[in-house]
Amino acid sequence: MNWQSKELGNGSQWIIESEENKHLKFGMQFADFDGTYTADFLLEPVDGGTKVTWTYDGDVSGAGMASSLMGKIMNQFMDSMLGPDYERGLSKLKTVAESEQQNPAPSDSIMKK
Repeated sequence: MNWQSKELGNGSQWIIESEENKHLKFGMQFADFDGTYTADFLLEPVDGGTKVTWTYDGDVSGAGMASSLMGKIMNQFMDSMLGPDYERGLSKLKTVAESEQQNPAPSDSIMKK
């Protein structure tokens, strides 16, 4: 996925690895920042549902002094910058997952008829 945004800047995102119902790891690149960035969705069964943990990580060690310094400074503010977006995203994920539970897709046997 690629995006262009006056508000958020330009970038791209791609899936690195996935394990069904357990883990999704994706990479990200931002036009204005050098370095490697990744995020993970970790899924864990719990009573009554699934616990979702959404992480974000960045390695700017090889990005040059200015970008590396900016990356380290930004790391200090990531929770306040990304936290509200993560909360909205997780809330939307919960809504979609719960609505699909109440209205499951037809099974393969029904679809074959």
